[in-house]
Amino acid sequence: MFHHPVHRHLVSISLALLGIGLCGAAHAAPLTYSTAETISLSSPATTFTIATGSVADALQVNATNVIVTLSSSTGGSFTLISPSYDLTIASSSVGGALTLSCTSGVASAIISQAAGQTTYTISPAASQCTTPSNNSNGGGGGGSVGVASQFGSPYISGVGIIATSTQTAATSTITTSSPAELQAEINSLLALLNSLIAQAAARGIPVPSGTGAGAPYVFTTNLHFGISGSAVTHLQEFLAENSAIYPEAKVTGYFASLTLQAVERFQKQYGIAKTGSAGYGSVGPLTRAKLNSLIKQGIAP
Repeated sequence: MFHHPVHRHLVSISLALLGIGLCGAAHAAPLTYSTAETISLSSPATTFTIATGSVADALQVNATNVIVTLSSSTGGSFTLISPSYDLTIASSSVGGALTLSCTSGVASAIISQAAGQTTYTISPAASQCTTPSNNSNGGGGGGSVGVASQFGSPYISGVGIIATSTQTAATSTITTSSPAELQAEINSLLALLNSLIAQAAARGIPVPSGTGAGAPYVFTTNLHFGISGSAVTHLQEFLAENSAIYPEAKVTGYFASLTLQAVERFQKQYGIAKTGSAGYGSVGPLTRAKLNSLIKQGIAP
């Protein structure tokens, strides 16, 4: 039986270029890949691997995609492995079974045909696969029959076989937090970092670069309800270091009611102003001076 895959590629591609439909490949001897073989695309520049044992009626390699035809008489399956990009696949009709999987960033597609004949267009996606997947696209012949490991370990040219430990793609659970929860966590971490930096400075311990330590921030303008900007952000970050003064710890860059209340608590704590006093709840010269003094000394409010 004739088994030279490269020669068969040339035959199938030449027939396609001459206008002979790929559907005619169902009557020809199928392409059989007794060893893994690489094929290259130019846009994007990437290399796919046809896995050992793959079969197909016809194969056409273009600049941006690979077109493979399978029929129910082909038998077996066709496996394409992509070490650089995820894969997208479009089919011309139903009757086939398709399994997409992702193992350690390597995408693979396994196609088999149970009824009729189908042409599959396989293209690289915009990015590398990052999470395990096992997506099936079955037609009249039924659904998919498993993941890549059922058809043998994936093979990458120049690397070899990628071991697979199970026949079921792993799943991962991602726990998401609300924006408020994330902001609170960030504020807590920033407060801890600033506290450690202050302790290090007080003991004469040098702080490694990249920790955010640098020249202390200096408030130079008055701040009041309704304004926004980076100075308000710094004010909120500093006051949030003391949960008794700013328990909400919201860093928004906008001077709203919660920030006003935090400033009032700060002013009461240091005897700067009290209810009914001029400037109560806003950052004027006296409040700015106290903020700058504490920041310069590395002391939390």
